[in-house]
Amino acid sequence: MVSAALPDLDQLDAEALKALLIAGHNQLLEQRATLTALHAELDAHRQTLTAQSEQLRSSSERIEHLKLLVDRFALCPARRWERLEGRQDGRSKSLPSEWPTHIGTRDAS
Repeated sequence: MVSAALPDLDQLDAEALKALLIAGHNQLLEQRATLTALHAELDAHRQTLTAQSEQLRSSSERIEHLKLLVDRFALCPARRWERLEGRQDGRSKSLPSEWPTHIGTRDAS
């Protein structure tokens, strides 16, 4: 590694000047290689973040869709129950006794 303070170049012979130049050049090459590796790492992180962002967006959309389904189901549980039960065996069954018969009300018993 080349020191931060540059020596008095007038005092150096040709071999010392060559060595100083070669050392500086090698340091530059090392820094360039490090920078290239860091750029590659940054690109890999960007790709990962892009993929994770897409997954998050997709999951958020799915969650919102499921919330809408839950809300829709909650609006009319009696009709939904009858439809679901009717699909299974071709006939409708009565609702479970713990379910309210009307939305917003519950049996007092």
